[in-house]
Amino acid sequence: MAAQDESIAKLTKEKKAFQEAHQQTLDDLQAEEDKDNTLTKSKTKLEQQVDDLEGSLEQEKKLRMDLERTKRKLEGDLKLSQESVMDLENDKQQSDEKIKKKDFEISQLLSKIEDEQSLGA
Repeated sequence: MAAQDESIAKLTKEKKAFQEAHQQTLDDLQAEEDKDNTLTKSKTKLEQQVDDLEGSLEQEKKLRMDLERTKRKLEGDLKLSQESVMDLENDKQQSDEKIKKKDFEISQLLSKIEDEQSLGA
């Protein structure tokens, strides 16, 4: 009987150790599930941030392309305007030269008229 009692005590002790080990395993499993849930939430949040940043990046790229397109157009317009200003300046210079030439011709004609009038008088 003592051997049976020892066996029962030993088995009871082993059963208790298994129950404690089982409970510890359950606690560890719950802790790991909690960690997994936390990491999953963090991953979801980070993925959303990545999606938001990618969207912002695409929007910025589009804006940059629009700005570059506008810049090239404005540079072309500026070049045309500068060419127009140069053409107008050349036209003005030619007109000024024609005016000077006409003024000289008028001055010579007036001088000639005065000479003729002084000879005729």
